[in-house]
Amino acid sequence: MALKNIWHKFNAKQKRLLVLTLAIFTLLLSLFLFVYKSSPEDLNSPVVETPQIKVLNTQRLDDFTIASLSNTLERQQAQIEAQQKQIQELRQLLAQAPPSSPPQPEQEDESSQALVLWQELWQQMAGLTPNEQCALYYDFIQQYPHLRNANFERIIQFNLQEWESGVKTFDPLAEFSTPEVTPFAPEDELENWDPPTIDYIPPEPVPVAPPKLEIRSLTREEPAQASINVPSGAVFTGTIVTGVDAPTTDGAKADPYPVLVRLDNLDFLPNSYRSNLDACFVLLSAYGDISSHRALMRLQTLSCVNSQGYIVEGEVKGYVVGDDGKIGVPGRLVSKQGSVIAKSLAVGFLQGVSDAFASPNVIIPGYGNAPPSVGQMGLGGSLQGTSRALDRIANFYLTLANKMFPLIEVQAGVGVDLVVTSPIALNVSERKVQAQPLGQASQTKAQLNTQLWQTLEE
Repeated sequence: MALKNIWHKFNAKQKRLLVLTLAIFTLLLSLFLFVYKSSPEDLNSPVVETPQIKVLNTQRLDDFTIASLSNTLERQQAQIEAQQKQIQELRQLLAQAPPSSPPQPEQEDESSQALVLWQELWQQMAGLTPNEQCALYYDFIQQYPHLRNANFERIIQFNLQEWESGVKTFDPLAEFSTPEVTPFAPEDELENWDPPTIDYIPPEPVPVAPPKLEIRSLTREEPAQASINVPSGAVFTGTIVTGVDAPTTDGAKADPYPVLVRLDNLDFLPNSYRSNLDACFVLLSAYGDISSHRALMRLQTLSCVNSQGYIVEGEVKGYVVGDDGKIGVPGRLVSKQGSVIAKSLAVGFLQGVSDAFASPNVIIPGYGNAPPSVGQMGLGGSLQGTSRALDRIANFYLTLANKMFPLIEVQAGVGVDLVVTSPIALNVSERKVQAQPLGQASQTKAQLNTQLWQTLEE
């Protein structure tokens, strides 16, 4: 009731000025709250650790850091120690085993004596005929029957049964004996025999056509480049190395964003065939689809390095399939237009309030328009300036909202499948990478090749 009595004590002019003052105060307070920025964070406040997103899939992408190399060397050192332990155990078992009995001197004497007898027999057979060799061998086995050798008998074609029965029908040169030839004429008429004469008729000459002239053009033939062919329908399995914020505007298809994918597994080809393109890189182009909240990606280039260090690359056509088996990679829709539009609406509301009090002309019935005072004119001018400033701020936020567009956010490390829609021909170029794969490094960190590091730094 006290505030109401105070309000009734004011005349109409005082009431109008009080309302305008409250409106200006409210407007300035709103602008202060809108433009005010929070103070920077205190340096002594505890730092909140944000979760880190791994760009590379460490389970699939290895041999990229010195730490991974040291882990590999530690595993190799453990394997070497295990093998050395097994060797020591085997040596202990051999030491515990009973020693083998040495050869008897009698056996050594018999073997050496047999060797001497065979050497003497072989020297005696040198230069003899096959029949004489068989006779010499027969006498030898009669004297030393325990030294008979079937393989040696086959070599000299010896038959023991024939020699024991006394019938020796063996003739090693029978196949090469000279056959009997019947003479052309009786022996008593050889002196008077006159062979018939044969008239020789030379062949008729054959006309030879003159050689034709041929014009040959010398052209430089370039050697065909070696290529690796992959048919359409092949499926690559890979991991996204670089994430992407795919735009959803109409012009995003003409100017898509690049994405890098690393192949992780063997490629599945038609008819259950497989091709090893592990650790190759594929460049993709991506744009967003706001209706399905997916990032659509297209294949562009596939690049590899063979075991000799030569670059193998070529153009690729295909699309990317997500983990749910559909075209495109599902992502998170990110849009910041709402906050900008809300700010524009707030500024527009304040602009309307300023316009309402910009011309405080008082109309009294029966007296016409009363001329405004100096205070009213100043207040109206300030409100008009405020209205124009707020109008420009609202236009700025509207322009900013028009430039912003929704994005489809896809994080790195997501597994995808790449499907080829047309055959691929990967040409092996003459360019060679001046580096070595990290998987083949077998040296410690202290013994790394300095030339390799210089090459990588260049």
